[in-house]
Amino acid sequence: MKKRKSYTSPDSSKLLIIDNLPEPFFCIRENTHKPYFCGEKHSHFFYQIIFTIKANCILETTQEYKINPCNVIIIPPLLPHRWISQDNINFHTFNFNLHHDIEQWSELKQYLDFVTNNHQIIYIVKSEKNQLLKINKIKEEYNNGLLGYKYMAYTEAFSMLFEILRIAVASRTATYKNHQIMNKFDKAIWYLENNYSKNITLKDIGLLLNLDPKYCCYLFKKKFKITPIKLLNNIRLKKAKILLRDPNIKIKEIAFMVGFNDEHYFSKICKKITNKTPKKLREQFFIQYSLK
Repeated sequence: MKKRKSYTSPDSSKLLIIDNLPEPFFCIRENTHKPYFCGEKHSHFFYQIIFTIKANCILETTQEYKINPCNVIIIPPLLPHRWISQDNINFHTFNFNLHHDIEQWSELKQYLDFVTNNHQIIYIVKSEKNQLLKINKIKEEYNNGLLGYKYMAYTEAFSMLFEILRIAVASRTATYKNHQIMNKFDKAIWYLENNYSKNITLKDIGLLLNLDPKYCCYLFKKKFKITPIKLLNNIRLKKAKILLRDPNIKIKEIAFMVGFNDEHYFSKICKKITNKTPKKLREQFFIQYSLK
């Protein structure tokens, strides 16, 4: 395997496209890394938004992120990171700094902190052609130098930044909500395992999770590959199998003890899951016991 180049190697280049942008922005660069490049870990005092044009590589921080073409990557200040690649990498960097003492950037900083989990992670979203068009528009304004070009570039830069943040915040919010829901499902399973003898309906489980019953069933099946009611019946049947080993407890009593409304429904569910009626299961347990 070829030896990878260091971060300071001539196989890494930076081309300054635009300098001296109005605050909080200050430059746009085009970066290129040649094959078998391995950068040294480094960090910046500013935010970086990276638009990958050609990339099939790893961006390493405290974890490794697979980077593809047309990714938009938000790197917060002071987060050590490096690029590792066996192929050419080509990307644009859009750099800006939000000073803590400037109140007008406080709301923007809150969104960026949320997206990057308070500077602990980078965030990756899928790029849109519109965002690269805005970079080209900013470059065009600076190249032409017409009246008010800096203000036009400033407007395009903010528009691009907030388009990216809208996508990132929406995605991060959805992920956060999904984690909350999945944590609730762990709570639901605990509830079913400890309250199986009660008359529990899908509506009850939905209320427990604060979800619509049908949507609750959909998400539950997506996570566990089984509906909540089927899982509840599996739990009940597992408990019933233990009780069936005791010949002194009637099958009808067992049905009520594990939460089934009647013996017939208990028998139906038992046959459906085990292919045997409760009576046949009990006989099977007795045969196994006698053979021992």
